[in-house]
Amino acid sequence: MLVRFLRLHFWLALCCLIAPASGLAFGAGSGNDLSGIYQGHAPAADAARREFTLSLKTDGTAVLTTLFIGKGKVLEHGRWTLSGRQITLSFDPMGPNGPPRPITFRYHSRKLSPLTWDTGEWGSHGPPVLYRSYAQAGY
Repeated sequence: MLVRFLRLHFWLALCCLIAPASGLAFGAGSGNDLSGIYQGHAPAADAARREFTLSLKTDGTAVLTTLFIGKGKVLEHGRWTLSGRQITLSFDPMGPNGPPRPITFRYHSRKLSPLTWDTGEWGSHGPPVLYRSYAQAGY
């Protein structure tokens, strides 16, 4: 009985050492399972509304789709990183223009609230709060 007890504690201690170093998350509340789809909307200067969809994939890639109602959509590809409760979304260059500066979000209660952004790209109000809509295998 004592051997079984010691063996269990050994494995628990080992898991506690390995999990943080490898980025493994145990349970949805751990904060590391942020991959998925986030959505939000905001007014636009020349359109009725802008709808945003942000796909965060488990491999660190991201796609931000901005749908300008009545005008069309823009897809921006990039990468995302996590530091504590902050997600930094960095964009790939598009055509001859350099990429916009990264957007930093704070993750809390299944939503991404923008903290910093390129005001030349996103305006003074910035991108909207994005709410997690669902997670999918591969995201």
